[in-house]
Amino acid sequence: MVASRDPEWAQQVELHINHYVRVRGWSPSTCTTHRREVSRWVDWALDEGLDPAGAYEEVERFLSGLQLLRGVGPVSKKTKRNYRVCLRAWFDWCEHTYG
Repeated sequence: MVASRDPEWAQQVELHINHYVRVRGWSPSTCTTHRREVSRWVDWALDEGLDPAGAYEEVERFLSGLQLLRGVGPVSKKTKRNYRVCLRAWFDWCEHTYG
């Protein structure tokens, strides 16, 4: 399991995952993917001095740096789309939960 380096944010990510397991019946594989992608976002946002729950306008900058973050070659359009889907669910949950 990949979780945020920050324990408080790791807990928020788990609450987010648990919510969607209850509401949408996410599979264990979907939970693993969302946990990994959202945790990477949270850690990056914290490193950048941003609010991981409210910095939606920074997603494209985050995505453009994924290659460096992951330490692999170019990031595919499919990978970026998957991150967008995960982060959209994250920001929807944050908005619903914290307004």
